[in-house]
Amino acid sequence: MFDFTKFNAELKKIEEKLNSEKKYRNNSFENLISSWKNFVSELEKGYQASIDDYILDINMRDVIQDYLENVSTDLKEKLLFEIKNSDQLFIEFTDAIKDAPTVIRHLNYPSEKFWFYRKPKKLSEYLSIYF
Repeated sequence: MFDFTKFNAELKKIEEKLNSEKKYRNNSFENLISSWKNFVSELEKGYQASIDDYILDINMRDVIQDYLENVSTDLKEKLLFEIKNSDQLFIEFTDAIKDAPTVIRHLNYPSEKFWFYRKPKKLSEYLSIYF
């Protein structure tokens, strides 16, 4: 993982902004990246968690996007580099779906937020009822 020490002040500022908007709670950017990578690894093996867990996991990518939209160009390039491989693997381990999962469909996420419009290729029977 890239050393973000140089950008600590900028990341802290964004963290405080997102926390004040109640989109984000007590999690560093590095933890978000690590959690996103772990989630993608789970997808490769076969996602067995609940729909609530799945929604939390894909919302993690949305918080990462909030970071990307609020940082300097220099930092954004580095952050994109950090998530590029995980995003590519996420696409590889998921299938595109027309609508977001039923429990969040009413939120009408924009289509460029691709993580809301994909479902695990390997998912439990329980989870399949939500897609």
